[in-house]
Amino acid sequence: MEKLFYVFVFYVTIKIIWKIWIGIKSHIWSNFKFNRLDLVSKYGSWAVITGSTDGIGKEYAKQLAARGLNVVLISRTLKKLQNVALEIEQKYNVKTKIIEADFSKDETIYDHIKTELTDTPVGILVNNVGIVTEYPEYFASTPLREIWNLVKVNIEATLFMTRIILPQMLKQRKGAIINISSGSEIVPLPFHCVYSASKAFIKNFTQALRFECKKYEITVQLISPYVVKTNLISFSSILQNHVPAAITAENCVRSALNTLGILDHSAGHWIHELLYLMSSYLPESMRLILSGRMGYVLRKEYLKKKRFQ
Repeated sequence: MEKLFYVFVFYVTIKIIWKIWIGIKSHIWSNFKFNRLDLVSKYGSWAVITGSTDGIGKEYAKQLAARGLNVVLISRTLKKLQNVALEIEQKYNVKTKIIEADFSKDETIYDHIKTELTDTPVGILVNNVGIVTEYPEYFASTPLREIWNLVKVNIEATLFMTRIILPQMLKQRKGAIINISSGSEIVPLPFHCVYSASKAFIKNFTQALRFECKKYEITVQLISPYVVKTNLISFSSILQNHVPAAITAENCVRSALNTLGILDHSAGHWIHELLYLMSSYLPESMRLILSGRMGYVLRKEYLKKKRFQ
């Protein structure tokens, strides 16, 4: 019995040391430019980013361009696409291509996207596009159109974009697919239940796809941040201004991109890595109580603000 105890202590100690080393390597050591992975050599010269005109998607486009990749920007607003493309070309001296596509529409948009990407050797795909309901709301009161849009944008877009681009990566035996999820993949969110469920779907899909692609040496990475200051949380001043762990999209992506090729799954920023770790050790019932209470508070905040507008 005593021997088993020492074996257990040894195992836990080694596991903790390993996690500390991976954390240092991913979030500290990789910040030094001389130690950064050459993304162009490793994966290819072009990156495709969905939802690339705001927030995390825009930051991925800019920071991938800063590291020498040409970028294909996909979003629904042509004017925004043109502005972001011009900004990137002027600042980073790379090529850009824009594709106007509204992922809440029917499947014919993917025929258009596939045609536009025919002659583009895509090395990195960032499945970022995502939406949330206007404010926290009971599922039974959420309009059917909003539910449908959530499924199409948060789930279908990742599936179809991956299906379009993965075959050429398999043929080349190189490439990276980055799927942007959320900490809500392990913390169900009452009042945003479809959103958090969609992220749990992305988590499972990414893990299964990684297994399939492993022998082809294709990186399939999952990024699961917590609160990031983007338009998705614009409904709440509490989330934007009063959550200590809330980070900017720029800081989130800078840290997350440094983990590419090192971590299969990351919360992005080291602060969110700690939150994810703590959340994963909490009983699911406690996670649900805490997130439910937060959802209730955020819903109340929004409705109160709306009444006085």
